Amino acid sequence: MGIIDWVGEIVGITAPSTLEIVFMMCAFLGTAFFLILMAMMMIGDILGGAFDSVFDTDISMDSDLSFELFSIQGLAAATMMFGYVGMFTLSATDTEVYAVIAGGVAASASMYGVGLMLKGIQNLQADGTMRYEDAIGERGKIRFVPTRGEAGAVNMADAYARVGQRLGVVFTSTGVAAGNAAGSLIEAQTAGTPILHITGQIETQHLDKNHSYIHEARDQLTMLKAVSKKAYRVTSSETALGIFKEAVRVALTSPAGPVSVEVPIDIQHTLIELPESLEPLAVRILQPEKPEIKELQNKKNRRFRESITTRKRKIKRT
Repeated sequence: MGIIDWVGEIVGITAPSTLEIVFMMCAFLGTAFFLILMAMMMIGDILGGAFDSVFDTDISMDSDLSFELFSIQGLAAATMMFGYVGMFTLSATDTEVYAVIAGGVAASASMYGVGLMLKGIQNLQADGTMRYEDAIGERGKIRFVPTRGEAGAVNMADAYARVGQRLGVVFTSTGVAAGNAAGSLIEAQTAGTPILHITGQIETQHLDKNHSYIHEARDQLTMLKAVSKKAYRVTSSETALGIFKEAVRVALTSPAGPVSVEVPIDIQHTLIELPESLEPLAVRILQPEKPEIKELQNKKNRRFRESITTRKRKIKRT
């Protein structure tokens, strides 16, 4: 018994027409594929991301319902529902046109519904820096070192900057994760270590409204200003590059220190044109002249000799 005969026996069709065969194959293959994809999502979505990168089409909508409409999961669900609804509509009405229309409507509705479901799952799982990690992996120009915690990550960037006499860069998630980095940022600020701390933020439409949105930390920017040399918030994709350049300049300018930049997750999703030049900024590093260094050394030596003389006098008196 073939697949067509087996499916036809289940739905009660003994001599299927060409359209009925199409409906049955869509229902069978769509169901199998959809269940496989859902199982893969439950165990980590190992291959789902690879499939999505092929079929990825971002639909930007004006409401909160901005999501990936043409995901591979949505296409599988659409194929499945087109087959089921079309098959049962044809059986009930015996009209092929009605069956195709009903199947098409069901396919569109199921694709939309799966898109909403995936958007909800993404909101629950988003840590505020997902798009950064995607971009780093896609370009392959930056060595990304994962850590077990935010405080340790900032300390590692601090050590990297001190040893290499260069800028240290660290990513943290938003909310609690940014708060976990606060202590290490204070240490870097005290030591004058140039660090670029990049953190996420909730979607711009929910910012500063205290809606208890997932991953929201009340007045996070003020907290970052207190533990950093300076803190910025990116409010649009057009200003993102300029803010990052300014943050790097401030971090490296004497007296150096950590600078925090928070970027809302919806702005991270935005694609912008790659600038013509990504050359590092020319930052003037202030260093004392040699005569000034010699004078400071002489002052230090005089104070040391004076302290020794004072101690000797105290010893003689006793």
